[in-house]
Amino acid sequence: MRASRSERGVPPPSRRVEAFLEMLTAERGAARLTVAAYRNDLCDLAAFLGRRNQAIEEADAAGLLARLRDDGYHAGLALGRWYPQLASCLTVAVTEKRTRAEIDGLAAAFAAALHGVRGKAVAERR
Repeated sequence: MRASRSERGVPPPSRRVEAFLEMLTAERGAARLTVAAYRNDLCDLAAFLGRRNQAIEEADAAGLLARLRDDGYHAGLALGRWYPQLASCLTVAVTEKRTRAEIDGLAAAFAAALHGVRGKAVAERR
């Protein structure tokens, strides 16, 4: 198993993310590997947004999910409802009940929505 970013000394992208990770451990009793997985994903998100000159706190998770719903996907949950400090974050789950084509379609829909292209993913998956 590869070392997590936290095990390699990579800091979280912001104090708010660090507070969330601390809460997972202290209040929720999350395991070390669970916290490491969250840290990895949040660092990846911060890097992705950073390439677009956007801070993780400025991202609009609810807006992104609304765009995806317009394209026919119920893509996840915006975390801000339960964790105000993570209003810019969302959670996505893909299960074994989804086909490769459905997962690829969701990934394409995310990419299109993040790049501001409405409806493109729906046209591609038909």
